[in-house]
Amino acid sequence: SLQGQDSGTPDAVDFEEHFTQAPEPRVDLLWVIDDTGSMAEEHAALADAFGTFAAALSTAGLAWQMGVTTTDVTRADAGQLRGDPWILTPALPDTVSAMREAASVGTDGSEPSSGLGAAWLALSDPLATSENRGFRRAEAGLHVVVVSDGDDAGDEILGFDTATAMAALLDDAAATSGQP
Repeated sequence: SLQGQDSGTPDAVDFEEHFTQAPEPRVDLLWVIDDTGSMAEEHAALADAFGTFAAALSTAGLAWQMGVTTTDVTRADAGQLRGDPWILTPALPDTVSAMREAASVGTDGSEPSSGLGAAWLALSDPLATSENRGFRRAEAGLHVVVVSDGDDAGDEILGFDTATAMAALLDDAAATSGQP
């Protein structure tokens, strides 16, 4: 039998559609945790909260990664991300335990502390391209969480206005990544 007009049946038509699915929103989380002697209770509360925090990240459908450093900018490794691995992701076998381990920063840090100074060190060179390489991703929003019970002393320790320097660093990062 003939197809088309002669048989009354239309010819077969191939039709293709292509879709591009938007990727999960990317978020880089930098935790700067005060490691001075007055923080023991806060460390315990933070460790207890990481299960809820990890669940919230999962529910939000974010492509997240997390790094932890301390507020002690007088150390030789100031601003360096802690833990093994130093970048935590949801792909780890036990994400909550890894979060708790990285956030177990101890209470032997030096005063005065500087959450902004440590964040600035962690996110800028040379650490950003050496020890902390891979933490900042293109097109990822950056969230910096400083957990401390004291005032920030970045200006005193680093010798420059850390609030202004941090704001400039974040503005540059946002302009480069296209994300806030």
